Amino acid sequence: MEFEKSLKTAIQECGAHIYEIKTRKQDDITIYTIFIFNEEGITIDKCSEVSRAISPIFDVYKPISGKYSFEVSSPGIERTLKTLSNFKCSIGEYIKLKTKESLKLQGILEKIDDDIIYLKYNDEKINIAFDDILKAQTYIKW
Repeated sequence: MEFEKSLKTAIQECGAHIYEIKTRKQDDITIYTIFIFNEEGITIDKCSEVSRAISPIFDVYKPISGKYSFEVSSPGIERTLKTLSNFKCSIGEYIKLKTKESLKLQGILEKIDDDIIYLKYNDEKINIAFDDILKAQTYIKW
């Protein structure tokens, strides 16, 4: 876990934080995609800065044996919300979600208290436990 701790520290020193890390295989290469986030938004310059900062960490810790590559990216405007941290990054944004009971909800994410998600839809306030959410994402209201 020293690898992830070092990544987290280096990224925070660049003024961002880890939103999500995904890995995928392409031929015989494992590609790490590190999605970063901050309140001001992620620019290409911020991705480059973070990439330069974490490159030595990959050299030192070699997360896997074999060939690998990494890339740094923004999670995007419409992004999946998987963790409480993802939800906290999205306070004030429009989200849509589906509960384990197949209830579909959407609205503005107002706040998070412990593990309760507070949505506002029109004049209605909706509270839902994080553990009851099957899937969620931000969206742009046109």
